[in-house]
Amino acid sequence: MPIDDTEFQALKKRTRFFIQKQENDERLREDFLNSLLALPLTIEQRIALLAEQDKEGWTVGMTVVRYHRETAVQQYLVHHSIILGELHQDGKDVLLALALLMKKTATGWTLGHYIAYYESNQIVQQYIALLIHLHQAEVSGHNIMELFKLQMDNGWTVGHLIARHHDAATVQTYLKLLNTLLVANDWLEGVALAQDILALFKLRTKDGWTIIYPVGCQIARNHDVATLQVYFKLLSDLLAADAPAQKILALLELQTDRGWTVELQIASTCSATTVQAYLKLLNDLLTVGAPAQNILELFKLQTNDGWNVGLQIASTCGATTVRAYLKLLNDLLTADAPVQHILALFKLQTNDGWTVGHLIARHHDAATVQAYFKLLNDLLTAGAPAQNILELFKLQTDSGWTIGHLNAAMNSYYREIEEEIKVNQKYASTHFHGASFFSAEFTKKFSSSYPKRNPLSPKKRCSINSVDPLAQSKSESEAFLLDLKKDTHIFSL
Repeated sequence: MPIDDTEFQALKKRTRFFIQKQENDERLREDFLNSLLALPLTIEQRIALLAEQDKEGWTVGMTVVRYHRETAVQQYLVHHSIILGELHQDGKDVLLALALLMKKTATGWTLGHYIAYYESNQIVQQYIALLIHLHQAEVSGHNIMELFKLQMDNGWTVGHLIARHHDAATVQTYLKLLNTLLVANDWLEGVALAQDILALFKLRTKDGWTIIYPVGCQIARNHDVATLQVYFKLLSDLLAADAPAQKILALLELQTDRGWTVELQIASTCSATTVQAYLKLLNDLLTVGAPAQNILELFKLQTNDGWNVGLQIASTCGATTVRAYLKLLNDLLTADAPVQHILALFKLQTNDGWTVGHLIARHHDAATVQAYFKLLNDLLTAGAPAQNILELFKLQTDSGWTIGHLNAAMNSYYREIEEEIKVNQKYASTHFHGASFFSAEFTKKFSSSYPKRNPLSPKKRCSINSVDPLAQSKSESEAFLLDLKKDTHIFSL
């Protein structure tokens, strides 16, 4: 038989004492939790007790999570399971169970925030399991997404905290729940859920982090490749649910206050498989209609010290990944990305002067260098002025190094184009944007401005061997260019 109103009011008073931590004896506090489970409370009474808040907004559950042992937290979560089960069984509004989880303190913390910040992976997964049960009890995905969007005063959501503080399995559980909510509906509701997830990923902390940054970057930094694959699958499923490709691109463009994006973090820390999966996602976006120009804009984003995703890939990834990046740029060119914008991407320099071309010349093999040449040749064929191509080879690092200084084949390529321009005015005027470009004045200026090698400065990021790269054998360079000429018409009429 349920307790009467007098007993219930006394119980509410004890609950307030519990929340205010006025009972200092740990054993008595745990006895109180046990008594809540054992008492013959109605569902309405149980909800009222768990909804009780002090003047700062604290509830019983928040107090338990913040100040009690893990067993007490698990015991408390049983109350929620009881409430949900009884509401569902009696045909009552299951949103009452969700409303308990949405209670906030004065500083914006919910029960989920406390669990994600203070508790173990096991408890976080138990909390996520409770949300899954809510969904199975016909709480809509939209309503659960509203819970996930709740932010503390510093902007952090439960998802931020899970990505920041928990292991790969727990992060995967969180991402899989989002995926479950996305695919468990009909097409129209799925489209709406996709918009909810996009909105969730756009929420920022006070220091500029969106949820996609800690989820993506903390996975990249702290978790395994399998977890990041789950993350990419969620983005792909958003695309399949008719989330606009441009909105997904807009998420990837979001930067922290230091200029970092999720793809920059992935490129700087992840395996080749992961970076290539990221490039494939961009290719998928291109295939379904994302403007090539927008993807180029994503590639142009730089950190405060000048690094963009192409520079990171050329600096830290293997040859296969670099060639995949160059191939995507070629696909963008085929998709009518402006030639000058791709050239502008290659001109971007780190704060110490390094371009993608410098890094390829310094760190990569002949096949990768040839892939770089092929893209330049395709740009020329598509109408890029030769002057703009040659100016790539004039750019210097802080130590005075040009691309040609770092690689004999690069230097020969530069010299070969320069020579072709001089001796073939007809080809120049039809493919290199005007004979005036090849005037004697320009040739003299270009030759005089070709920089001499300076001593290396101690602040260089990329160490250069003391051996002059141009001391490589002449026969090797000539053989390389001979192979290049077989693959492209750029040197022939």
